[in-house]
Formats: sequence, structure tokens, C-alpha cells
Amino acid sequence: MNFETLGNVFDSISGAYDKFVGFVSFGQNKRWHKAIASELKPGNLLDIGTATGDVILRAFETKKIQTSCGLDLSLKMLLKAKEKLKDKPVYLFIGSAEDMPFKDGVFDNVSMSLVFRHVLDKDLMLKEVNRVLRKGGRFLILDTTKFVGIDAFSKSSKTILKPMGVAIFGNKNWDFFIHSLENSLSTEQIEQMCISHGFRLLKKEKFVGGMVGLLVFEKL
Repeated sequence: MNFETLGNVFDSISGAYDKFVGFVSFGQNKRWHKAIASELKPGNLLDIGTATGDVILRAFETKKIQTSCGLDLSLKMLLKAKEKLKDKPVYLFIGSAEDMPFKDGVFDNVSMSLVFRHVLDKDLMLKEVNRVLRKGGRFLILDTTKFVGIDAFSKSSKTILKPMGVAIFGNKNWDFFIHSLENSLSTEQIEQMCISHGFRLLKKEKFVGGMVGLLVFEKL
């Protein structure tokens, strides 16, 4: 897997992404994004892997965010985000989390929703987040995690949910998402990685019986 392949995968699903995430999250994705938004500090926001921009949209609803940047490998996802956020002070960039086109210490908040497990080089990404975030800034990660029953969920994704997934994504892309789900980290593993890169855990919250975790960190 490389950046180009990853970008192509998400390009291919951009048209159905919001509906699909709503389906597989049992309609909980908006609640999760509102939970991220509620933990933001006043100021600006960088949303990594912004997809169609839903986290940014929820962030503006809190009135705490004045400007926001969205970063994604997929041009087609960014075009969807541009549509959704057309009346907002948002700047969208195509690029990777491992090599971000921003100066040091320019963001009050950095968020990632359903992205962490897809990042190719997590150590390099965490160094970049630390670099672009101001001291005392917030780093928020929401993602699927290892949980009791992940094997059963993975099995259902290969059987009960597969026809829906293949119809939307295609067989190859669906297999990619199931593989990424199976490679999800536990919240404890994510916590330790972030602590080792200069962050302090402020809050940890789990949703859907622990299938999804939200971790809120502060840059030391």
C-alpha cells in the first residue's frame, strides 16, 4: 500500500462515503463527530483525513472554531468537502499526514476521525502532528479499536454486510476496509504511541460497546 493507492481507494468511494459510514455506524457517526467538536479548544482546527468534511462542519456548529483546514489524500473527497463547507472559512489541501504543508505550531486543534488505522507511518505522522500543533493544543483521535467481539464483527462484514459493501465499494475496496478493521489498534496502544510522541491523555471515551474510541490529548 502507498499514498497513491490509498488516495485512489477513497476517490472511488467518495460519492457514497457519507451514506456508507452512516450505515456501518448504525447512524452514530454524527454523534461521534459532535463528541469530537465538543472537546475542541477555541481557535483553529486541522482535520486530517477530512474526507467529506463532516468533522469540520460539526466543529463550526460549536462556534469555537474561527477557521479550519482539511487535509486528505483524495481529491474527490476534498471536492465533496468543498461542496459541504462552501460558506465556511475553510482551506482544503491534498496531501499526507506524514508530510504536512504547514508551518510549525500554527494549530490549536488537530483531529482525525476514522483515519488513524489507515496511516502508513504512524510514528512520522505523530511527529508531524506534534510539529504543527501549538503547545497546549488538542489532538483528538476517533477510530475503530480492538474490542471484545471484533472477530465476530469481522466475520459478519465478510458475510451479512458484504453484499452491501461490495455494491457500494466494489469487492477489492471492501476487502481493503475489512483488512483495515482487523488491523485496528486498542485505545491503550494508541494512547502509548501518542504519549511517546509528547502528548498527554486528557480523556478517553468508548462508543458502541467499545468498537469505537475517542482519545483527547494535549501537546506538552
